[in-house]
Amino acid sequence: MDIRRFSRAVLTQSLLLPLQFLLGMAINLFIQIPDPVISGFFASARGVLVIIHVINGLAIVTLATLIIIFSGKFKNALPSRLSVAAAVFVILAIASGVTFVFFSQIDIFSYTMSIGFVTAAVLYSFVGRAAMQSTKQ
Repeated sequence: MDIRRFSRAVLTQSLLLPLQFLLGMAINLFIQIPDPVISGFFASARGVLVIIHVINGLAIVTLATLIIIFSGKFKNALPSRLSVAAAVFVILAIASGVTFVFFSQIDIFSYTMSIGFVTAAVLYSFVGRAAMQSTKQ
């Protein structure tokens, strides 16, 4: 396992998650998403911010999957377990976001989305540390 490549993936994830959080806060505070969501909204200037938020979310899910795969190659199981836990919170955040936008726009879903991303970011910091310690053993 190339620890540098793994570390870059974890670092990238650690940067994408706060970006996702900030994009979500900007959308929540400054953009009124129509209910029901109409396709023309996404073609507007405000809709572009939502699209960037979605693309960033897809990148986060892709990296979460790769990090889980790569973390399984360490002798120590801790990086793998932490990676799975972080991915669970990423999935919680995405499910909450989809529910918020398309079904209800109830604030609790926005809140659980933010909790998911913040918790995942914290867990990924532990993934990186556990991986570094695993290579020293």
